[in-house]
Amino acid sequence: MSREDWQRCKEIFQRALELESGERAAFLSQACAEDPETRSRVEQLLEAHQRPLAWLAEPVLVTASDLWIQELPTVAPGRRIGPFEITSELGRGGAGEVYLARRVDDQYHQQVAIKLIRSDVVTDRAIRRFRRERQILADLEHPNVARLLGGDVTPEGMPYLVMEYIEGEPIDAYCEHLDLSIVARLELFRQVCSAVQYAHRHLVVHCDLKPSNVLITREGDPKLLDFGIARLLAADVVPRRFDASTNLERWRMTPQFASPEQIRGERLTAASDVYSLGVTLYQLLTGHLPYTLEDHSPQELHRVVCEQQPERPSVIVEKRLRRLLTGDLDNVVMMALRKNPARRYASVEQLSEDLRRHLTGLPVNARKDTLLYRSGKFVRRHRWGVAAATAVLLALLVGLGIANLERTRAEEERTRAETVASFLSGLFQDSDSSSEMSAESLFAAPGTRAARELLLDEGARRVPVELSEQPELQAELMHIIGDAYRNLGSLEKAETQLQGSLEIRRRTFGVASPQVAASLVRLCLLHLADGDLEDAEARCEEALAIRKAAPGFSRSELAESLNSLALVLQEQGRLEEAEALLRENLRLQRLELPELDRAVTTSLNNLAVVLQERRSFGEAESLLREVLARKIERYGTEHLQVVNGRNNLASLLQDLGASTQDPQRTAEAESLYRQALETARALSGEAHPLVATVYYNLGTLLLELERYTEAGERLEAALHIDLQLYGEEHPDVARDLNSLAFAAYRRGELADAEAGFRRAVELYRRTLGESHPSFRGVLFSLVTLWLGQGRDAEARPLLEATLRTWQQAPPPETWAPPQAAVMLGGSLLRSGRLAEAETWIREGHAGLCTVLGAQNNLTRQALSSLIDLYTAWGKADQAERYRGFLEPGVTACPDGDPPSES
Repeated sequence: MSREDWQRCKEIFQRALELESGERAAFLSQACAEDPETRSRVEQLLEAHQRPLAWLAEPVLVTASDLWIQELPTVAPGRRIGPFEITSELGRGGAGEVYLARRVDDQYHQQVAIKLIRSDVVTDRAIRRFRRERQILADLEHPNVARLLGGDVTPEGMPYLVMEYIEGEPIDAYCEHLDLSIVARLELFRQVCSAVQYAHRHLVVHCDLKPSNVLITREGDPKLLDFGIARLLAADVVPRRFDASTNLERWRMTPQFASPEQIRGERLTAASDVYSLGVTLYQLLTGHLPYTLEDHSPQELHRVVCEQQPERPSVIVEKRLRRLLTGDLDNVVMMALRKNPARRYASVEQLSEDLRRHLTGLPVNARKDTLLYRSGKFVRRHRWGVAAATAVLLALLVGLGIANLERTRAEEERTRAETVASFLSGLFQDSDSSSEMSAESLFAAPGTRAARELLLDEGARRVPVELSEQPELQAELMHIIGDAYRNLGSLEKAETQLQGSLEIRRRTFGVASPQVAASLVRLCLLHLADGDLEDAEARCEEALAIRKAAPGFSRSELAESLNSLALVLQEQGRLEEAEALLRENLRLQRLELPELDRAVTTSLNNLAVVLQERRSFGEAESLLREVLARKIERYGTEHLQVVNGRNNLASLLQDLGASTQDPQRTAEAESLYRQALETARALSGEAHPLVATVYYNLGTLLLELERYTEAGERLEAALHIDLQLYGEEHPDVARDLNSLAFAAYRRGELADAEAGFRRAVELYRRTLGESHPSFRGVLFSLVTLWLGQGRDAEARPLLEATLRTWQQAPPPETWAPPQAAVMLGGSLLRSGRLAEAETWIREGHAGLCTVLGAQNNLTRQALSSLIDLYTAWGKADQAERYRGFLEPGVTACPDGDPPSES
């Protein structure tokens, strides 16, 4: 404000102070009748006079700066800065002013916020800090972080930043204005945590987190502002201590939201932001700050923030909120506010995760882990699941007991038994009812896996004994129990039940009955799980033939057969056939089933996974995100279906991150894997196929991130589970061995790497065959290891034998045989067998050029090998001819000249 405006405000303010509070409104109406802006300023001064502690909610000198008489006038509206025209002032900070501006160069319409460094603090140090702020902001791109759009220096030498203009309300005011529930406030706060964690992953600490730096847009999205005093985590910055002599630069923090180490002037880390978030969360939950100050002195601030323990949030709120905050939320907030940084949450991600656990009814890490606490959480979270488990047991026993009724009541017995079977089927096989207490949901609920399996064991023991004279019911229950065993990962028990059910149904209904087809599909999926792909394909083909031949066949049942067969073809590497079957499956399902039916969601998931393997990443990502959203809506967050959805999306993001070099996708993939792993272990314990899968996938991601020790630990865990579930003869065991060998190779442990690759090659050969892509991958790994050690004599026989096999049964990856030929030719070249080398390298290069194109890296490497061959052979003309095809922009493949004469 100008000197004249300030003088007028001061005079009105002083006169108003002389009046009783009830008389001030009438006085201001008269004194500021035509000047509402002056009245607003005076009212703010009066409010601040009555509540001086509120000033500490903003940086001291930032708040006071609005009352200072500036040395230079405010930048006037209409002033041009670059392509922007100043519209109005938005606010002032300790070292600069922020203005609303609009673009006026006719390129496009845009409103922005422009931050100018104040003329009276333009020092070399301030400019360096301002430039650092510009770089920090430029590196951050997150939907909840205000974006930097540009920056430069005015003709007067004043640096400025052009930032995204955020029109919104501070998060605390927003929550109060809408009277948001505790749950809604926590969900909003977790979005803020996501933005801060993103900044931390980019080595940036905010250092001034507070409600006024988090604006909520009209759409309800939080936007994190002002990284003006952020510190790079890697920077060796130790601020001066906070005392009475602290200058403007030091005061750019907000004292009541600052951490104890910030007050003490110690080096700042991510833990400081955790503390400030804790203060913010305290205020959002209670409406109060955690501290009360007797005065505003630095000594008092040091005493309170660094030494005084705040009250627990539940203590200071009204009675209706006390129950909601007592317990978990008290502990979460107090852990974030611990004085010692080492005893707080280790990261913002951990703070947010504890809030997620609280919201979903899981135990939080901030509370002492006791059996009573976890049991109480379990019962509250799964009261229907516990009831359903009891219902399953009682219904099963009652149903079995029905078989012992008197023979004179046989018809009534049969009717009641069929009712029980229908009830059990609805529990063990997911339905689409709104209540949906399915057995899959039950068996995916947290609890001891052993207890769930004991329930099935009791049913498996009694069914054949007590229902021996009711084969239809016996087969139905064995089918249900077998499928439940398969979901638990107990594959041998599942085989016994499903095979028994199939045999009974063949005798009872006939070999081409719908019941037999249903049993065959389940056995197909079982053998797919245990790695017997040949038997799995045969079972699925038989079921599909039965359903196609049936008069008036069900489209949804036919679709189920197509889906199951597609999964087998996918595992065999026949991806094009699998995709075609899955698309036809979806078409048939949508003719009979609602779009949100569970079977349609499953098919979308399976199609997306095949598309991912075919490198159709765009469609695959869209489908997998839709699938995950559907599953969360249907099951909640704590379910094996959601674990599967997170794992599949993470796998896609892992591939995308690797192919596009996008660290944000890779980081999201790691987060999803860790969420999936935690949930899967809580639901099913360690010995479950899905747990092994997530361990493995997380391990491969860590390999890509070159975190080899941690990767090895995850891969060892996957191998241990797979050996426990399947024994040694299983493709998943080969998969684990291959990745563990690769980790050893990266660590330089070549003997361990070789041993692992050898075992994986032989195991893949026995279980999947030499045409499978997985065999190709480990074969090339082992050969590369040998060639790198100069052990060509061992590599060549393996390559030659594999190439002979591939001539009879070509692999789906058409580039694999020519690449193997190039590797064989290169080995012969190193051994001086030039004529033989020429044959293989020329053949391999021609094949790669045809399949992958001239510009592909493998093709160009093969061409380089050909040039090396002719150079070593002394055939300079031939070498020069092929060298021309390495020139930039050359896309043609060499023509097929006859081989050179030796």
